[in-house]
Amino acid sequence: MNKMGELILKNYCHPDCKPLMNIMRLNKEDAFSLAYEMAKKHPDTQAFYRFADFENYYSLRCRQDEFLYKRFIELGGKPEETHPLSFTIGDSEYLKEWFGNGIETRLTLDGISQDHISFTIGDSGAIIQNEGTVDVLTLSDLEAQLEEYDYDVLKFLEKHNRKYIEVQLWSDRYISNCRVETIVETPLLETDRLILRQICKEDVEEIFSCWMSDIEVSKYMWWKASDDIKDVEEFVDFEINQINNNKWFRWIIQSKETMKIVGTCLIYWNDEDTDPHWDISYNLGRKYWGSGFVTEAMREVLDFSHNDLGVNEIITSCAKENEASANVLKKLGFVSIKEIPYECSGGEFVTEGICCRYVFE
Repeated sequence: MNKMGELILKNYCHPDCKPLMNIMRLNKEDAFSLAYEMAKKHPDTQAFYRFADFENYYSLRCRQDEFLYKRFIELGGKPEETHPLSFTIGDSEYLKEWFGNGIETRLTLDGISQDHISFTIGDSGAIIQNEGTVDVLTLSDLEAQLEEYDYDVLKFLEKHNRKYIEVQLWSDRYISNCRVETIVETPLLETDRLILRQICKEDVEEIFSCWMSDIEVSKYMWWKASDDIKDVEEFVDFEINQINNNKWFRWIIQSKETMKIVGTCLIYWNDEDTDPHWDISYNLGRKYWGSGFVTEAMREVLDFSHNDLGVNEIITSCAKENEASANVLKKLGFVSIKEIPYECSGGEFVTEGICCRYVFE
């Protein structure tokens, strides 16, 4: 597979909509009915603002699809549909938010015939509405342009001052190869004593003082303690960017009694291992060691992972010397399966570790 074939196509739609649908494929009466229903039901969703004035939007979409269809045929395309399914190349945070962080459908570009796919640099509808014409590209046209940027789509978009590359898929024969997943935002969880919530920028100072500046806390962790609060700011920025990542769920653990931050916990898809799997991580500020907070929080996280994410097995590890962490895993129901080398304190030293497995019944 060449670099072009490795590119991922993504389709976004609202949680209340069916993925891989084009409203223009409905008869006009049904299209108008659905549009007004969605606009009324979700007035704060950007994608449905235009549906409130569907008369004008429908007219624009007719012109848009007709133009794209005719131009694609002129370029040698062989469309099997008159109204294409729309994708982007790679991630688009703009469209994720536009469609209410809903359902994301992925399809690899590899295997799609040049006869059935076209591209525009940016939103073809907006370009037609504001500028009148739009350049339609074939697969080979786009490949020639991206090759100049070593297939770095972000650099390409920056150069062209566009938010995304729009993809028009003119055949439904590739739908069976699509992978559909709902974007799950890190949820608010609660236990008797704790609140598990999303991380935010206002947490920086508390995180710094609670655990990230404490070498005793980091002793058996994969991260390293720091006396520079800028390192915490970078950590928080990274975590905020993962809030809508379906394979990374980080919580701040907060005491209900004091509303103070006491620690953090995480469940994530570990694809850096030779055998990818769901993994967990957790730590408390030193003053809260022995409180039982981690066990209490992680029981809630395990329930969420199984009930909401469909996780059936979790594999994790800890240092043999870290008896407190090993005891937490034992209380949660993890079973030791093998001994492994274990990196501590940001990789400063390696000690003996144990790998453990939890299987949901």
